[in-house]
Amino acid sequence: MTDAELLIECKAGLGIQSGSTEFDRLLASKLLAIKSSMKHAGVSDEMMNDDLAIGVIVMGVADLWNSGGGEIKSSPVFYSLLSQLTAGSLVLTASSNPTDGETNVPVNMQPILTFSNRVKSYAVSILTYDALKPIAIASELDITGKKLTLKPGDNLDPATKYAIVVEDIIAHNGQIIEHKVIGFTT
Repeated sequence: MTDAELLIECKAGLGIQSGSTEFDRLLASKLLAIKSSMKHAGVSDEMMNDDLAIGVIVMGVADLWNSGGGEIKSSPVFYSLLSQLTAGSLVLTASSNPTDGETNVPVNMQPILTFSNRVKSYAVSILTYDALKPIAIASELDITGKKLTLKPGDNLDPATKYAIVVEDIIAHNGQIIEHKVIGFTT
């Protein structure tokens, strides 16, 4: 859900029919504060788009809206629902490009692994599937800590099956992936 759509949901949750641009900016700042605090609490990007998360965001914005001047007070219901969302975010997942089983992958491919939460340490290698021969790679974790690009030293061999071996991925919140293999063929 986009921020503009969330803004509409927040207005509906607060029973507000319309508003000025200035009013929308104020409400959008509260929306940003709630989303940021939810991410820092451990709600994954994937869970942030869940229907429950949208309701929690609206509830958090309403709590901020109804707080007195200078105080920040969230309701016990907000915290209870937030804990449900963070529990649903406890599993670290990884997606890849190329995907597992993909064929006809270009030989100049730089595989990308995308994680559900920020990663602080990792061990990843690329092997030829048949000979289990490792390939020299460099790796680069982007600024978000969620996207890892693997850069082979040379082009991959054509018509060859490869395995990306993911081991001991540790997220900042303590989640781990102990072992995952992603196979692809050039």
